[in-house]
Amino acid sequence: MTSRSIQKTDNQGYSSITLADGRRLAYAEYGNRKGSPVIYCHGFPGSRLEAALMDASAKQLGLHVIAPDRPGYGQSDFQPGRRLSDWPTDIAALLDTLSVPRCSVLAISGGGPYALACAEHLADRIDNVSIVCGLGPADKPGATRITSDPVVHQDRAKTVTHTVSWPASTKHPFTAKTGVHDTRPYRPRR
Repeated sequence: MTSRSIQKTDNQGYSSITLADGRRLAYAEYGNRKGSPVIYCHGFPGSRLEAALMDASAKQLGLHVIAPDRPGYGQSDFQPGRRLSDWPTDIAALLDTLSVPRCSVLAISGGGPYALACAEHLADRIDNVSIVCGLGPADKPGATRITSDPVVHQDRAKTVTHTVSWPASTKHPFTAKTGVHDTRPYRPRR
């Protein structure tokens, strides 16, 4: 069971819900509150406040951007022992509280893995996922190697900045009005 409350801190308003385990999940809303809902997964590090940069554009495009703080960021409570796969449960609780049956997900940088976790675990509620400048797998051989070889930099740039829309939907307001989507499957060169 979750509950909703409005909190204010440092003249920066935010809303929060209390999750079933007692943690607070803080979030902010931007754009058109009656528009198509989009969950925004902030970068690493970052917070719900990043999404304020898209408020005017979201209003113009008819999008309702819901930007939660991940556990331990911003005003959300820390979650000991948390795993990436725990995030979709928090998002489902937030969507339920806001009476949002379906949404899209937009992620920037370090929010990319969290968006993909939502795509995997909440596939029945997610229309599409867009990842911009997604954080690549840093544990792969050579991922952190610095080189002056422009071909290597070009390959890394493709890996890190590839934008994914899952599944591609030209009917969604964001993709239809801006054309910001890439339906090509990404296959790294071997």
